[in-house]
Amino acid sequence: MLDFNCKNCGKKITVPRSYAGKKGKCPNCKTVVTVPEIEEDTLLELKDSDDGQQQTPPQPEIRLEQEASSQDRIDCFSADRLGLVKDEPPKRKYPPIIDVFLYPMTAMGLVTIGMFWILIEILRWLPIPLFAPTALFLVYSYIYYFFIDCIQDSAEGQIRVPTGIGTVPEISDAFSKMVKIIVSAIICWGPLFVYLAYNDMMDWLHSPFFKSDTIFAWILFGYGFFFFPISLLALTIFDSTLAFNPFLWITSIARTFYQYCSLVAVLLVLYFLGLGLKNLLRGPILSSLYLAVYIYMIIVKAHLIGRFYYRNSQKLNWQ
Repeated sequence: MLDFNCKNCGKKITVPRSYAGKKGKCPNCKTVVTVPEIEEDTLLELKDSDDGQQQTPPQPEIRLEQEASSQDRIDCFSADRLGLVKDEPPKRKYPPIIDVFLYPMTAMGLVTIGMFWILIEILRWLPIPLFAPTALFLVYSYIYYFFIDCIQDSAEGQIRVPTGIGTVPEISDAFSKMVKIIVSAIICWGPLFVYLAYNDMMDWLHSPFFKSDTIFAWILFGYGFFFFPISLLALTIFDSTLAFNPFLWITSIARTFYQYCSLVAVLLVLYFLGLGLKNLLRGPILSSLYLAVYIYMIIVKAHLIGRFYYRNSQKLNWQ
């Protein structure tokens, strides 16, 4: 085993030697840490310490997920795969229908919402043509990196945004997460956007051979809305191209059909609630207030998606 301290909070972390050089998250502050490489003199000391002792044949490496109990198997993220010890997930003090809206209500959660809100408002009014859009894209990249982090945190059983989740990631990591979310959005919402664009083009050309089909547009909207949560969840768990496998989505939904439909129904209610608030909060000041509500609702939706995995991990069987 290797012992090292987190560079951010100083917590001692113990991991198997096979993870030397790999990255994981500190279980205490959630900062991404790199397991130090094994130095050559350390290997020599280990070899010398084994001299004179009875040699045992090498045993095949056993994955941590296979050794874990049914309760522990819900955690399949970097920190858990590194062998870090996790505390028991906290219990809800309030009914779930109320408690889910309290997930961002920590000091770090409110500070993060305020930080994103202020940055976007400043960049929206900057007169610089090229800098403002580029900076806005970067800010939104960090917002959705935070969104994925909230899904992961909730999937581990947490019920509040932890204090360490606001750690600023590297630009490349945030940009990579943003690109993957965009790819998921294209897979789910692409057919609807293509249809609407084609519809607008035909209307502009006044083509007599094309007639807008509102029902078909709503069907495409339902397809995108239904599959988008499972795609984001798979993106969070696997963090690879496996998350874009439609067969994985369909089989996972089939295993948790009623639970997943309940999740989609709640997200749909929140979506239309957000549209209603957007229509009510008009004007410079009220629209700015809606932006803060929008960021808050993103975090709540992330908690709902992650919590779905926490409660149904054994049925999904993504280990």
